[in-house]
Amino acid sequence: NARWDQRYKITMEAVQEIFTLGLNSVAIKIKDGVNRDKEIQRYKDCFMDSDTLNCPDIIIGEFNQYLSQTNIIVGQISSALFEASCAKVPYIVYEPYENGVMDYSLKESILINRSSIARNVHELGTMLRKQDTSVIVEHEDLTSGLPLSELRL
Repeated sequence: NARWDQRYKITMEAVQEIFTLGLNSVAIKIKDGVNRDKEIQRYKDCFMDSDTLNCPDIIIGEFNQYLSQTNIIVGQISSALFEASCAKVPYIVYEPYENGVMDYSLKESILINRSSIARNVHELGTMLRKQDTSVIVEHEDLTSGLPLSELRL
């Protein structure tokens, strides 16, 4: 998003909140790519340098390969939100204002709205305790429609 310089701080705050709530199996998914190894090392360094006792697992690979092993996902607004919703895995959107996404940007979405996402660590904790999902659309409405092979464009 707009504030790449904040991603480590934001991720660390989210992970610390998750551990505080007693959820012990936590992973950070890193995108594959040219800087993957540097990114992994930066996260490892951040957690080793912090005063937190718990460090998350750092995983790589295709997002969909982890869905069946996952109880709940915390992440930003991305295509992962749709993928997780189709797989019926609860997805909590954690989109602090530091990321650069403004509330007015959410008004056009049919999947989420301002009241269904976490904008700070307190809201994230509340949603995690309730095991809420940010998706406001019924699963059937996400996946119904013509098969792609039948679409005429």
